[in-house]
Amino acid sequence: MSNVRLATTTTAAAEAGQRFRVLVLLALVVLFDQTTKRWAWQHVDGSIINRGSDWLAGPRIGDWYADPSTGALLDLAGLGLLITAYVVLVRRRRPTMILVSAALVIGGWGSNQLDRVGLHSWTAPGSVRGAIDFIAVSHYRYNLADIVITVATLVLGASLSYRSGTAIYRRLRMRREMSVQPRTVTGSMSRGAASRNATGLLR
Repeated sequence: MSNVRLATTTTAAAEAGQRFRVLVLLALVVLFDQTTKRWAWQHVDGSIINRGSDWLAGPRIGDWYADPSTGALLDLAGLGLLITAYVVLVRRRRPTMILVSAALVIGGWGSNQLDRVGLHSWTAPGSVRGAIDFIAVSHYRYNLADIVITVATLVLGASLSYRSGTAIYRRLRMRREMSVQPRTVTGSMSRGAASRNATGLLR
């Protein structure tokens, strides 16, 4: 009984530590992203307010985000999805690479989402609702959160693919070993029977 309690306590402590680390990562991403946005709005020429439209979302979804009514609903829905993603992430222990990369993705999306629900009034006083984009790439503008999301998503995808590939390889190897073992046993039994028959003939 004491061993079970000890294991339960250890697991609970590990999960609590994991939740704390994720919250720290989320806070750091939001802090650095919002600080760079505020600085860029004041000092970087060409900084723009992204109200939700980009080459991924398309103009129609961008119009929905720009509209005060539908935009507010989409922003609230986005926050709900981010909270759900956080709960799913920390509900059980995860490998470090998956935990960190997923937390960074959530933090990046969360920071951009906070811009659209009111934090833009601090980063870009007097501006319309939206996220500040100031890093020029071709004809588009991005921010630190966008970069974090992109890099962390690639790392997360690679980590998940590696774990899936490793699991598939282990299952295939186990099946192969299980299929070879009966043949070996059958072969040994056949050789034993042949030896006994030969001995009987000699007698």
